[in-house]
Amino acid sequence: MGQPISLPTVGDAALALGGGSYDRAPCNAASSPAESFRTALEGWSGPTPVVCEDGWLNQGHPAGSPHRLHNAVHIYTGGIWMDGGKMVEGTVVYTTSPNDPVCFLHHANIDRILAAWEQIGFGSYLPTGGAPTGWNGSDTMWPWRDRTIDSWFGTVRNGYRSGTLPVVG
Repeated sequence: MGQPISLPTVGDAALALGGGSYDRAPCNAASSPAESFRTALEGWSGPTPVVCEDGWLNQGHPAGSPHRLHNAVHIYTGGIWMDGGKMVEGTVVYTTSPNDPVCFLHHANIDRILAAWEQIGFGSYLPTGGAPTGWNGSDTMWPWRDRTIDSWFGTVRNGYRSGTLPVVG
């Protein structure tokens, strides 16, 4: 079994808020969490690819590839156990996870951290182009075929504001 999954820390939020760019090449899980707000917020750090097995999302985490912030909570919630020699991770990796109040609160906190990053004023969504379809700022978002990623970027201009933002010192 890989490194144990734990709940996010203030240090994990500080890492996410410490980077200047929304993302860095190659704009995927291989982007450095120290340089990519998105990678740090999602919590990837060289993980194995996600595999769907019999309705489960297997988000393996071999040694040296921890999951933090967003992904760690999905895996942590509900526990981690062995089933027939296979590691099973959390109940909030199911496709039904949006029905779980923990998932709702968790995503509200992820939005709050994004709002803090925006308030710090590091910049705008990257990449603007050259990434796979669905990752560029000008690409449309499913199912909103009339909205681009750029049009969704910015909590205040989309009509909401977080009441409390993380303090990083």
